[in-house]
Amino acid sequence: KENPDLDTEATEFIRSQVHTIKEILDRLGNFINNSDSKPKLYSCSINTAINDFYKVIEHSLKADSYECVLDLEDNIPSILSNYNSLKQILINAFSLMNPLRGNGGGMILQTRYSSETIIVKMLFTDTIDSLSNEEKEFGLNILKHLMNKHEGEMRIKNDSSSGTNLIFSFQLKRTLNFQPSQFIVKSGENLYSPAPLAVIPSNLYPPTHLLS
Repeated sequence: KENPDLDTEATEFIRSQVHTIKEILDRLGNFINNSDSKPKLYSCSINTAINDFYKVIEHSLKADSYECVLDLEDNIPSILSNYNSLKQILINAFSLMNPLRGNGGGMILQTRYSSETIIVKMLFTDTIDSLSNEEKEFGLNILKHLMNKHEGEMRIKNDSSSGTNLIFSFQLKRTLNFQPSQFIVKSGENLYSPAPLAVIPSNLYPPTHLLS
């Protein structure tokens, strides 16, 4: 070969691009397969969703020597959602950052409640700067769409030296754009009637069979 170094560089570039495309397609497939135009809505605990998500990724984190700290505030009120939708947000955020690259590092999953707003922060030592513009835009657009369905918002704080923070804000009060049949409650509970705004009481939790 006349230019073995050039051939090697070209091969590595192609491999990296194939890997990038595969990651994007995997995220898109996960998003499409789990999307539901009319999801069932019920009272959900953010902390429960995060704990369930952590159990899914725990083995991979330990295998990659990637530390994860859960800093979850106690007694946070429930929100109107479903656990599948919350899972989509957490998985897509984690997939966007793709921290498991064999470089170590860590993340903090934090929840706070203030002024009728629940804040979920995913704090990564990794930075989103390592992603291509296409990957970044694609992943962030999915997350924004998922948060719009919750009438919430997403912010991103990025620092090349300290890492990237993904911040999700869920309003306790939200417009009810659904039919009564979409709202699942426990046996014995009264069904909420559609109203301009609803506040989900902290003592209303989903049926146990819906947590699986």
